[in-house]
Amino acid sequence: MKSAEQERLAGVIEALAALRLQMDGDLDRALILLTLFIAAACKERASANLNAREDTLNASVIARITGIPRESVRRKLEAMREDGWVVRDAESNWCVAQSSRRSITELYSPLMDLGRPLLASPESDGKKP
Repeated sequence: MKSAEQERLAGVIEALAALRLQMDGDLDRALILLTLFIAAACKERASANLNAREDTLNASVIARITGIPRESVRRKLEAMREDGWVVRDAESNWCVAQSSRRSITELYSPLMDLGRPLLASPESDGKKP
């Protein structure tokens, strides 16, 4: 019988495998998309260490945040634009395409659900540190 921790870890692997399939086998694309999605949802850019206007970021900022080389980020963003995941504005900033926001929420929800118990404080589940 698996422990609760083993079940959560198995869930993370399953969710990442499904995400990988959705992103044509490229988890870097998933990380870039998640970065843009979080930026769009984040109310206070400074607290998330994102230096962006509104809900857009340029390839250099995304590269710095994710650790993915800038040229790779640029190529992946172009491919995601062609697939309809992201859009680019006149100032070369990127954001999640409005039409893909619901799909992204559904895509990442298994990981968000799995992460909640890991992020919960010990006090919230009745355990002492």
